[in-house]
Amino acid sequence: MKKQLTATDAFKVLNMTSDNGGRVTPSAATPPVVVEYLSKYRTPSRAYPYSYLSAVCTQKFAKYLKITAPDIAVQAGLAL
Repeated sequence: MKKQLTATDAFKVLNMTSDNGGRVTPSAATPPVVVEYLSKYRTPSRAYPYSYLSAVCTQKFAKYLKITAPDIAVQAGLAL
């Protein structure tokens, strides 16, 4: 059981996307609880393209996901 998400999980489970500049952002299919969590973080830019990706790959986000969206946490392989 994992304690936090990986970058692969962010793209496959959370439906994050990246543009030609390498900026990782939520897509239209990203769950609303994830978009709400990311609203507190710096928007990806050329200088900080992975700001959202680094935010979802933390233990803090994994705990948040277990509480607010346990179905997504199970899909991502996080221990409940």
